[in-house]
Amino acid sequence: MKTTKPTLLVVDDDTAVLEISNALLQNLGFTVISTSDPLEALSLLQNNPEIDGLVSDYRMPVMNGEELAQAARTLRSKLPIFILSGSYPPERVSAPWDGWILKGSPVRDLFARLDDALMCRLGGIGSESESRERERNAS
Repeated sequence: MKTTKPTLLVVDDDTAVLEISNALLQNLGFTVISTSDPLEALSLLQNNPEIDGLVSDYRMPVMNGEELAQAARTLRSKLPIFILSGSYPPERVSAPWDGWILKGSPVRDLFARLDDALMCRLGGIGSESESRERERNAS
């Protein structure tokens, strides 16, 4: 079982939103790698096996969040993927992401959804005490 902090790859073409997302996720106890370029994100996923999850904006130039999620799934089929967007998700019978989180949602909701996905998909990351500590810091 992995005992280090989970590492998330965060992708958003808006650098201000990217900085805020990074700070928020780091405060929740995650290690964060970030980029504003979806193509670079795929390279980072391919070359960094320590990345435990992907959090991406939906509306980006070159490649949107859905296209990024589909490409990421081909590289890492069990990777937890979340879209963090200012809009509601498009209607899909089957989506290539594990969850859709609206920007501005309560921090506790974001933490709980990410932590649950990481625990389910990756078989338990971190320790229970680390998880409780991150939850306390999120409130």
